[in-house]
Amino acid sequence: MRILVMGAGAVGSAIGGYLSRNHEVLLVGRGAHMDAMADHGLAIDGILGSSQHTPLVCKEGALKDHPFLQKPLDWVLITVKSP
Repeated sequence: MRILVMGAGAVGSAIGGYLSRNHEVLLVGRGAHMDAMADHGLAIDGILGSSQHTPLVCKEGALKDHPFLQKPLDWVLITVKSP
């Protein structure tokens, strides 16, 4: 499956990271978090243990032209905060 995760903060990154084990996943988020994942991958530490993941990442402003969007998506997850 091809999955787009909009809002790759704590929740979106964890969900997208686990999904990236078996699916094509693009995480879209902001700033330094996306830069760090692009450089080092995504490390998840929690109740399920520690694991390393390598989903595709994209800063929010660059999504429009991202090659991941050239093929149809199966799922779009929106994991953003709402004050």
